[in-house]
Order: sequence, then structure tokens, then C-alpha cells
Amino acid sequence: MKKMRLFFLLCPLLLSGCGNQAQDGRILVYASCYPVYDLVKRVAGENVNLQCLVSQGEPHEYRLVAKDIAKMADAKAIFLNGYGMEGWYDSINTDFPSKEAEAIKANSRFLSDGIATLKIDDITDPHLWLDPTKAIQMMENAAKTLTQIDQKHALQYAENLQKATASFVALDQKAKTSLENLSNRYLVTSHAAFGYFAARYNLTQVALNGISPEDNPSPKEVEEVIATIQKYNVKTIYGEEMVSDAILSSIKEATGATMKELYTIESRPEEGELDYIAMFESNIMTIQEGNR
Repeated sequence: MKKMRLFFLLCPLLLSGCGNQAQDGRILVYASCYPVYDLVKRVAGENVNLQCLVSQGEPHEYRLVAKDIAKMADAKAIFLNGYGMEGWYDSINTDFPSKEAEAIKANSRFLSDGIATLKIDDITDPHLWLDPTKAIQMMENAAKTLTQIDQKHALQYAENLQKATASFVALDQKAKTSLENLSNRYLVTSHAAFGYFAARYNLTQVALNGISPEDNPSPKEVEEVIATIQKYNVKTIYGEEMVSDAILSSIKEATGATMKELYTIESRPEEGELDYIAMFESNIMTIQEGNR
């Protein structure tokens, strides 16, 4: 990472670093969903009591309950992705009118701030983390906030960011090398979560559903996907870990394509201890296998 970035993170800041303290002396911080949690954790290290609001399940559809408000109100910062990923955020003051809700709004920070985005059907795609270079920018935003609220550990946050950046640069290079010679550059997916991934690695995403996996394709849209698979001789179509594959299975039957599963990294897998990098590497291998 450039020395200028390291210097910036160590600059004296106007904001106090006292923070809300956990019982062990660490500041309490919340992440809205798993990808945010994973990226913040890499910067925060052991200096922060980092909690995740939605670690498993579909974050798009999560609805807050009163106990969530009580938990997050004590956090020094609440990290969010933005662009609709946290469907509860805009209505929090209406649904839970209270000083606690106001505190959550005041302490919310969006990791997507200042990062160039894509639009699909005029809707901003929230899945920025599926491009490792954008994930690095998200970690930089996390580091800025952590440094502001906890200046005592500024050096550690800067060092953690530097180490994480090196890992993600290597991951990005691995993906570019692994995917540059694919025999077919069409990526047929169950929902439009892979726009940034496709743009980064020169692929064309063909999505059955829209930005939300809950969107239902019309019969005409299903026919269009089938036509694309047949026209471009797509060998593999990709489902995901949290979405029913009923329609995708019918497309498989109609086209003779095989079906594999990709991680959107929206949720922590129930099996094993896979993190962002492990899931991303799994996706690389799965797409390679799907092109054989």
C-alpha cells in the first residue's frame, strides 16, 4: 500500500478516540451483514469488539427487531454496505422512534462511500465486495473510521490494512490469471450478484433474477436465458448457497447445461470456517471447472 495512505491513517484527527467500551476495554462496533463484518474484521484485528447483525441468512430481507436496536445503540460505530443491502436502515427512525435509533443513525458508516458503482436495470448494484479492488477500498473506509474513533490503535489499524490489502491484491491477480483464458465468458447466475465480479474479469453476467434473489423472472425472461445459453454454448449455470434452484434446475433440463454453486459472500456458510478469501477462491475454481 502507498506510504501516503499509511501516513493519512496516522494523522492526528479531530474526533475523540475514547469510544464505547466493552467489558474487556475494547470499543464495541457492529457490522450490518457478513461481507461487511469480514472486511472490517481484517482491519480491526483484536482491538475491537466487532459484532455482526446478520451473519447467516439473506441480508437483503432482514427485518430489525427491538433487541437489535438495544444492542447496536451502544456501538461506537455501525458499519453498513449501503445501496439497499440493509433494507431496514431508511425506516429505522419510523419503525423504532427512539434516542437509540437516532444514535444508530448518527454512528452509521457506509463502507461503499466514494466507490464507483454499477447499475442493473437502473438499480445500483450493492455487491461491491465481489470485486477485490473495491473490497480494498471498503477496508480503507473502515480503517479511516476506526482510526477516528480509536486513535490509540491507529498504528495497528494501518498495519492491518496494509496486510489485508496485500492479500486482496494477490487474490485479484490470482483471479485474473485463472480466468483470462476461459473458453466461454458468459456467466449465467441465479441472481444478479456478480456484476462487479464480471466487470473486473471481463465476463458477461446473464442473471435469471434481478439484484434481489427474491425477484421472480417472467416466463419470457426464462426463455431469454435459455436462448442465450443455447446461442453461446454455455456449459454451466450457477446457483448460490441461499437461493432455491427450482427454476435454474428447469433451465438445466431444457439446455443440458450442468449446474454448480457460487458464493455471493453475502452470508457466512453454515459448513466449515470459510471466510471471504476462501469463498472467493472457491468461486474461481468453480468457474474454471464449469468451463472444462
